[in-house]
Amino acid sequence: MHDIDDDFEGSKGLGHSLDGEDGQNRGMLRNDPRDDRWAFIPDVRDGLTRAQRIVMYEIHKAQQETGRDFIPTVMLYGRVVEHINISEAQLQAILQSLGVMGDAPRGKPSA
Repeated sequence: MHDIDDDFEGSKGLGHSLDGEDGQNRGMLRNDPRDDRWAFIPDVRDGLTRAQRIVMYEIHKAQQETGRDFIPTVMLYGRVVEHINISEAQLQAILQSLGVMGDAPRGKPSA
């Protein structure tokens, strides 16, 4: 699986586990990108949280794959939870913080 943090310079080396000489895992490093506790802390590079970055990445990827500007929230949620553990309410809050509009227009507006 592609790790979103691999797309950004300087993120390499954050996800090493602490393996002992006997090969047993001694726990994750404090800033391991797989650790969801750190998904909502802003990054010093651009002020985005890891969760916001994942949402933006998945919106862009889905737009490229479908050829549409509008990506249903349900589709986006399914893609985002493959990267981090997030609730539907948290996704909605992230979308609002990024200025993403709600539902796409359905048909012509009434006069």
